[in-house]
Amino acid sequence: FKAVRIAIGFFTIYCQRRLLKSVSNRIGDYSIMYTGLILMAVSSAYFQAGTTLLPNTLSMNLVSLIWSHYFDGSDNK
Repeated sequence: FKAVRIAIGFFTIYCQRRLLKSVSNRIGDYSIMYTGLILMAVSSAYFQAGTTLLPNTLSMNLVSLIWSHYFDGSDNK
């Protein structure tokens, strides 16, 4: 059970990192990425929701990935 939660936590970290990186690349300013990283790090609700074993966690991570693909311009248009 703990290993699954750790794996979900690493997947959440990957999704957050990809979203912040794609937003900063789209805007062209890395201070946006660092500000978002700090805000996500101090948000206790986001931290706890990232490691729970609920369908909402998967939805949150997939929405983050969808937005990161959108900001990267990977929407195949």
